Order: sequence, then structure tokens, then C-alpha cells
Amino acid sequence: MLWKTHIRISKEVVYRLRLPLSSEEASRLKDGVIAPDKWGDYPHHYGKSAMIRKYLMESRRFYLQNDLPSAYYNLGIALHYIQDAYTTLTSRSPNHHNWEEQIEDSRFVYDMEGLIQAKFQTNSFQENKFSRLAESLSRDVEGRDNTLNIATMVGQDEFKTWAKPIIDLNLALRVSFVVSKSVLSKRNNPELETSLNRLLKEYEDLLQNSELLLSNKIAELAQRRTDLIKRVAKGPDFKSKIQEFFLPPES
Repeated sequence: MLWKTHIRISKEVVYRLRLPLSSEEASRLKDGVIAPDKWGDYPHHYGKSAMIRKYLMESRRFYLQNDLPSAYYNLGIALHYIQDAYTTLTSRSPNHHNWEEQIEDSRFVYDMEGLIQAKFQTNSFQENKFSRLAESLSRDVEGRDNTLNIATMVGQDEFKTWAKPIIDLNLALRVSFVVSKSVLSKRNNPELETSLNRLLKEYEDLLQNSELLLSNKIAELAQRRTDLIKRVAKGPDFKSKIQEFFLPPES
């Protein structure tokens, strides 16, 4: 994709996520999203899954450390590779640049499923293929593995068939949105905290029950000791029986 397309998609992600970026954070995101083209590590349309994982992990790490400029820069790099992976007419085609220009001229849409149906009315194979892809990208993801999997769902190999420029643009936007939302999600995990609190409550209840059982056992032993002392005090016969029990028999 063209630089201006990468930047436009990333700005739309920021808008839809309502991210309150500072000027420095916005600048670093922009720097990151065009950086791979400056490096020239082509091709970007496939074979960059390891790079995507690396920079998403770095982005999340910086985000957890509250280093937001670095988090957005690394996120931008990952988004560049992710978005390029959704350019279905790859750089091997002589029409690739023209295709990228058409992507830039396309508009963002919200009804992705309706768009796919309209564009592939006479091609059910393509319609089913890209509808399944769009459906996979329609759900929020949580956690490291789910996020990395959705980010690298395409791009393992080159696309064998191409979609439409407007579909490429909007699929790239959708995956960028879902991945960014996950990477920039809360620093704590509400579900994990709920589970930990539940386990802590169960542990505290178990501890209290154990303490109660132990207290009851101590009280029971103390009572038995008191009863034994009383019985010993009643007379020598019982005392002698106790002594006989503990003393070894005479040879």
C-alpha cells in the first residue's frame, strides 16, 4: 500500500478507538507505519509473520511500561506489514502500483459483508472466501495468542486470487482496528482478576474452616486431658492401671 494509505488507515483506527494521542504519540505512530518501506525489506505482502509478532509484542511491552511513544511506534511498524498483507494484487504484478492507487481512492465502509456480496455477485467462491475472512475479523480478540493469530491470519503466502481495491482497504482497516484494540487494551485483565479473586476467596474460606477444625480439635484434646486428670485423681486403682499399661512387664 502507499504511504498515504497506511497513514489514512491508522488515523481511522485512532478515530474509531477514540485514542487520545498526544502530538508525539501520533507522530511516532506515523513514523512506525511507514518505516518498513524506508528499510526496503521487501516483499511486505507475505512472509512477514515473524516481524508482525515481534513488533506487536514490543508494542504491548512498551504499553505496559507506560512508554506510549514507543508503543505506538512499534504498533505502527506491525500495522504496516499487516496492512500490506491484505493487498491481494501483490508486487509481482505489473499492475500493482495502479492497484495501490485504487486502494487509496477507495472509501471506508461499515457494512463489510454487504460490500463483499455486492462486489462478488457472480463469483460465489470469492464471495464465500472473503466473507469468511471478514467474519473472522469482526470479533474482538483478547490475549497474546489470539491477537497474534488474527494479526497473521493472512500473509503466510501470496494471495492466489485478488479481491477488489475497496475490499483490500476495508479488510486492512478491520484487522488493524481489532489488533490495535487488543494491544492497547487495559493493562490488567478483568477476567483474570475475577478468577484470582474467586480463588482467593475459596482459599480464605478453606483457611478459616481449617482454623475452626483445628480449634475444635485442640478444645477436644484439652477436654480429654481434663477428664483424664480427673479420673486419675479419683483413686490409686486407676492410676496403677495407667502405670501398668505404660511400664514393661517384669521378666
